[in-house]
Amino acid sequence: GMLMVWLIVVSCFVLVTYFWFYLSSDSSMKHGIIHRTMSQRDIESTWGLWKTNAKMLLIELPRRVQLHRILSKSWKAWSSGDIALQIDATAIQLTAAERDRFSRLVSTNTIQTNDSTDWKRVNTHMEASLEALIMPYSLLIGRMQLAAFADPTFPLPMLGTVHVANEFELLGPFDADIQLRETCDNFVDVKVLMHKFQRHRRGILFYIDSEVSQEGRVVWKCKTTFLSHAKLKNNNIPIVSLPMKEFTSTIQEKITTGNSERLLMKFPADIGRQFARICLDYNPIHTSPTLAKVFGFRCCIAHGVCALSKALTTLEPQHAGDETSHWKCTVYFVSPLFIPSATQVQHCTNPDGKTFLLICNEKGTRCHVACDLVR
Repeated sequence: GMLMVWLIVVSCFVLVTYFWFYLSSDSSMKHGIIHRTMSQRDIESTWGLWKTNAKMLLIELPRRVQLHRILSKSWKAWSSGDIALQIDATAIQLTAAERDRFSRLVSTNTIQTNDSTDWKRVNTHMEASLEALIMPYSLLIGRMQLAAFADPTFPLPMLGTVHVANEFELLGPFDADIQLRETCDNFVDVKVLMHKFQRHRRGILFYIDSEVSQEGRVVWKCKTTFLSHAKLKNNNIPIVSLPMKEFTSTIQEKITTGNSERLLMKFPADIGRQFARICLDYNPIHTSPTLAKVFGFRCCIAHGVCALSKALTTLEPQHAGDETSHWKCTVYFVSPLFIPSATQVQHCTNPDGKTFLLICNEKGTRCHVACDLVR
């Protein structure tokens, strides 16, 4: 008797969720920018995070069922940018505790250099301005992206969606310490804009443009590329490709022919859970070996931005004490970095100051992350 009651309750809940999504998704047919807002509490709250994740799971099935109905009506608008989803957060403050946790995690590494066969646990501190280039994504943008994914107007199912690439730009000066003062004028405003769907041979590409402003000026920008494995039935839509292979080949060539440095770095089994506590991305492929296998991986994989951040701490500072530099960074997450594992970090810097970096497997035969930095 109780089992039947529970089955009826669950069935009703699923039906309500389905029709709620069905009606909500119709708003994505309207052209224009769909605006949402987030507060400091929304960004920091663990309860808010779990609500966001639960919301994504609840509408995952309705999204899959309704995918072709929605996209057949609104594909042109989504692909042209006539429909976009924007989330704004104003007067946001990064706490010293958050920043310190990020710095400690990415700086504490187990490495093996060329002149030694022993593994050493060391602190490899990242240059201050380089940390300012990467940290906003981990502490702010990732959390707002999750909220965008959970919005009912976003039509794509999220299970199987892959983080493909980032283009970071630090416009400087951006001193994170200024946010700790008790005047609201020195806090940051954050904006993320999800837009521009494109058909890819493996699914659908979409982009999220992010901005961090301080005292009325943009100090940091980022373009993030995602690949959803949802398939389109309309074969008349042109297919676009990403320059990932060409980009990676160029980086490999620069490192092979340049004055490169190499070291080995270990990524422990719990690095996914440790980084999830900082960025609040508790995707099970990063935190649960069992669920990672359910999604087609042999074990957990590291967050791409975590791997990049730890590798960047091994670079020698180019301009010590210069925290206002203008940085640009392009990174492709080429293949999953399974954990635990040992990796080979390769990098070289040209005379013009451009740096090339690869994170490969221990033997250097398979690339996980390819990155270039220009200052």
